Amino acid sequence: MQYRYYCHPIILTIIILLLKSFISSSQIPIMIYNIADETPTGSLIGNIAENLSFTSIRNYTHLFITSMKFQYINEYIKITSNGDIITLRHIDRDNTNDICGPLNCCPSIVCQIEANIILTKQWNTHWKHNLNQVNHSFMKNHRIPDDDDDDDDDEEQLRRNSIKLNESNEQQTMVHLYIRINDANDNPPRFFMSTNMMKYDSLNGSQQLLNRPFIIYIREGDTSGFEGLPIASDADSELNGIVMYQLIEHTNNGDLVKEPRLNITMTYDYIHSINPKLILLRSLDYEHIDDREIYATFYAIDGGDPSLTGYYQL
Repeated sequence: MQYRYYCHPIILTIIILLLKSFISSSQIPIMIYNIADETPTGSLIGNIAENLSFTSIRNYTHLFITSMKFQYINEYIKITSNGDIITLRHIDRDNTNDICGPLNCCPSIVCQIEANIILTKQWNTHWKHNLNQVNHSFMKNHRIPDDDDDDDDDEEQLRRNSIKLNESNEQQTMVHLYIRINDANDNPPRFFMSTNMMKYDSLNGSQQLLNRPFIIYIREGDTSGFEGLPIASDADSELNGIVMYQLIEHTNNGDLVKEPRLNITMTYDYIHSINPKLILLRSLDYEHIDDREIYATFYAIDGGDPSLTGYYQL
C-alpha cells in the first residue's frame, strides 16, 4: 500500500514566510550605546556609520520606529544626516516626571531604551528627482498618437510603472538600537517624616524644610523593646541606593559619648538595609542624669563611590 502526503499550498506558503521572517530577523544588526545619567542636551551618543558597513551614510534616509516601551524617543534623541545620534534633552533617569515617567526600568542599575531604525537607500535617485523627464522619454517611444483617451491611459500607466520602479530601487535596512542609561550616584538618601516642618523666610519669600528631632520615649528599666525608626529613600538605583544605616550617640554639646546606650538592628534585602529598629544596650536609670536624655544622629548611607549620606537627629 502506498501513501501520498499532500501539503496545502496556503500552509506551505505560511511555513516559507515564517522561515524567511526567522532568517531575516537573525540578520538584523544590533547597536548598543551606553550613556551616563545626567547627560546634557546636545551630547553625542554614537554614530551609526561606525557600526555598519556603509560607504556613505548620506545616501540613506532614516526613521525611528520605537517599541511600546518608550514611544517618546524622538523627543529625546535624533539622528543627523551623517549618522550621529544626538541627545535633544537633558537625560535625568531619576526624574519620574521626565524620562523615567514612560520608562519603568529606572530603579534598575541599567535602564535601556529599545528602538528600531529603518534605513532607506535610493539606488537611483534620478527617478525621484527627474520623474517628469523619465515620463517624457518613455512616452516618446511608446505613445499611440491616434486617440487622446489612449494617450491619457498611457500616461497614467507610465506614472504607475515609474512609481513601481521607484519602489523597486529602494533598499531598506532595519537596525535594532539599544541605548543604556547607566545610573549615577547623584542623590543622597533622604528622610521624609511627619515630624518635618516648613519655615517661611520673609526676606527671600521662600520656604525651608526643617528636620525636627525624632523623639522616642523609653520606660525606665525596659530593655526588651524595639522601636521602629524612620526609613530613608534614595532616588538612585541598586548599588547607588541605600545600603546601610548607622547610629552615633553624642552629648548635648555634640561630643561623642564614651559608652553608647543605643544601637540599631536591621533586616536585609539583597544588599540593602531595611526596617531599622532601635535597641537598648543596657537598661536606663532615670536617677542617672545622663540617661534622662540621649542625643544621637541617625545616618543613611548609600553604596556609591564616594558614598552620599542623609541623616536626622534622634
